[in-house]
Amino acid sequence: MRDQKCSEALWSKYSVIIRDVIKIIIFVLDELYAIDNGTSCIKLIKCYIKFIKMYKTSKKEKFNESELKSFEYEIIDWTQDFVKLFKNFSPSNLQLPKLHMWRYHTIHTIKRYGSLNGLATNTYETLHKNWVKNPYRMTNKKNVLDQILKTIRR
Repeated sequence: MRDQKCSEALWSKYSVIIRDVIKIIIFVLDELYAIDNGTSCIKLIKCYIKFIKMYKTSKKEKFNESELKSFEYEIIDWTQDFVKLFKNFSPSNLQLPKLHMWRYHTIHTIKRYGSLNGLATNTYETLHKNWVKNPYRMTNKKNVLDQILKTIRR
């Protein structure tokens, strides 16, 4: 019973990331990826393991200086591997804002604001949708700002 509760707690904690990984892990395990471009599954699995370790570290509540330094090395190591493996599949060569933020600003953010657990964007994305996107859709796309402001004031 206790093991089941632990499993359920672990699943709920990592379910968001696991869902995305599950979609692609079959290609790693079946070595389908290696057929297309010669990248070995060993490299993919190692990159995946680094990602999971890094992700687990990112969920810590508190960090000391040596843990932050170690975490920074985990981030650098994973991002380098990830970019090497996948940049050829990206029109932008993985020049992505979220990847950049993760690689270059995560440690500074933790030092400044504390753990990453409280930095979820869901609230702000919902606010943006309710107060910007939806009112924009209601406009006739001319003089948009005035129309949005009138809609919001109602």
